[in-house]
Amino acid sequence: MKKWIASAMALVIAASGAAVAATAAPAADAPVLDGKTLVAFGDSLTALSSWSQLAAENLNMALVNAGIGGNTSADGLARFERDVAANDPDFVTIAFGTNDFVRLSGTQPKVSLPNFKKNIETIVDKVEALDAVPVLFTAPYVREDAYPGDYGQGGITAALDEYNAVIREVAAAKAVDLVDMRKMCADYELSEFLVADGVHLSDVGRDAYAATLTAYLEEHYRRDPSVPPVERPQRPDVEPGQWTKSIISFDPADWMEPVEGSIQAKNVDGALHVANTTGLWPDYHYSPSLDKGVNIPVEGSTLNFDFTTDGAGTNIVLFMNGSTPTLAYDQNYVSLPRVIKKFYPSLQLSGDDVVAGQTVKGSIPLSKLGIPASAIDEDGNVLFSGVKVFAVGAKGKPVIIRELSVTKTGDADPEPPAYEQIASLLPASADAVTPDLGVADVTLNEDGSLTLTRAAASDIDWPSVAYALDQEVDLSANPYLHLKMTPDGGTANGYLFYTDEEGQEHSVQISQMVYGSETDIDSAIDEYLNLSDKLGSTGKIRLTKITLSVYGDAGRALTWNDISLMKRVEKPAPTDPKPTDPTEPSVTDPSDPIATEPTGTDATDSTVSTDGTAATSATTGKGDNPKTGENTSWLLLGALTLAASAGVLLFTRKAKAR
Repeated sequence: MKKWIASAMALVIAASGAAVAATAAPAADAPVLDGKTLVAFGDSLTALSSWSQLAAENLNMALVNAGIGGNTSADGLARFERDVAANDPDFVTIAFGTNDFVRLSGTQPKVSLPNFKKNIETIVDKVEALDAVPVLFTAPYVREDAYPGDYGQGGITAALDEYNAVIREVAAAKAVDLVDMRKMCADYELSEFLVADGVHLSDVGRDAYAATLTAYLEEHYRRDPSVPPVERPQRPDVEPGQWTKSIISFDPADWMEPVEGSIQAKNVDGALHVANTTGLWPDYHYSPSLDKGVNIPVEGSTLNFDFTTDGAGTNIVLFMNGSTPTLAYDQNYVSLPRVIKKFYPSLQLSGDDVVAGQTVKGSIPLSKLGIPASAIDEDGNVLFSGVKVFAVGAKGKPVIIRELSVTKTGDADPEPPAYEQIASLLPASADAVTPDLGVADVTLNEDGSLTLTRAAASDIDWPSVAYALDQEVDLSANPYLHLKMTPDGGTANGYLFYTDEEGQEHSVQISQMVYGSETDIDSAIDEYLNLSDKLGSTGKIRLTKITLSVYGDAGRALTWNDISLMKRVEKPAPTDPKPTDPTEPSVTDPSDPIATEPTGTDATDSTVSTDGTAATSATTGKGDNPKTGENTSWLLLGALTLAASAGVLLFTRKAKAR
């Protein structure tokens, strides 16, 4: 457990909202905390932070984290029976308001003040009807520019404080516990209490929340040292031998809709069909307890997938090391479409989403997934502990998942593809790099790498630098762009500028933002992008400029170890090829109806041949309305690509009507 940074905190908030010393003894007949169940009920300030876990461990209480990101008090009330009552709580923290007051358009909040008051009163009544103790939280401050909308002369702070006043009013009228987090957080600088988005709790905010709740409950309720420690789910051991295990359940009863009524799910012939009811992009969560996750070595294991986007697109996010979709407070997750895209560049994405009308089937070594180092234990194992599925776009059209599993073989991972450098795209000297936006220090290291440091705070969210290029590239030669970056507490992205054969200027984002905690980021970039696929062209271009950003606190840095043009070196075919292992995944015959005819479509498919050209094509069905995103491109699939990229994939799509 992390140290309690506020263990000596003198400020504890009583039910009246006034500060009192944390030394008063609880009443002799006050309920006991030890061994009881605490349900933390709220929005993303609860779901995306471990303050409740720290407090529960310190108080010897069982914990149910019932926070869901984006929830208003109305959303919480709608799911009360499922997420609170069903868990038989003894104590319930109630933390809403940060989403209720938001005015995304015009001057109308998501939940009006009168309705917010009614919702909070109803939640308190429902908790007391369970013979449990309600503990109201006020919402902490947020940064003034955290949300769009018109908040009047007082701005965001004044608007949110109106909702906090209602929470205090309800607590006083109903004589229930109030922990005034808004008053407590005023003792901290906003920039240290919240993460960079200006809304969610940093490590400092998390620890202050945990310490404040702990001190309040210990002041008002009794401790009993004779109660044995609460048993908590333990990470399972890695089973010996070779095996394959599903990392999801195919029973919809084991999944959860964060927003009630937004998802329709059913099991059809052993496959999970997930469709939305909104035409938007709601998500669907599989969040088993820690002891029901799958623990597996990273080396010598594979991830296996088989899914179809039938009319609706999808993003599938894998959570690891105990992190789950609803409790993703430690950043241990991987977006599966982005990983597949690295191996099979022609997969059509829209942002992070697999575009509708595609079937994707194959395997990728776990060592190639980009699993964050913090999710891998000292023995080299990773725990798959949750999955989030988005059903994007067309209402009622399913995402069909037939397999999402891991296989432990113990075999050595395949050799990665080999590349040779054509030209370095890093600057020749630090003098060639100029500030583009904001302030950043530039250092060109002896090995040619480029280090960018956030020199000071500025009005620009991510200050960047730029430098000129004059590099001709023939995209028909199938060049690759190698990006290797080592972060140190900041985040980064980059843009490549170029002119085409007609002299038209273009720019493309060459690396995604790298996110992590405020103090440490361990998800470095090391990837090869097929440049012609990335730019959607096969002609000649001239690279003219690169911009690179750095984001984080002052002094945070990142190093671009390499930005280079590369060519892929094909390895000679073995003279004595190894016989095909029947246990290895293989490309399914395109005539297989499962692979080429998604349920409910009226279109024939386009299958990619081994030379990357479409073997057959036809018109699409209907209902393709994915969430907009950054990059869209196509999946290039061939036997040589499969072997070299250390994975096997089946991909079919419907050609768009022209």
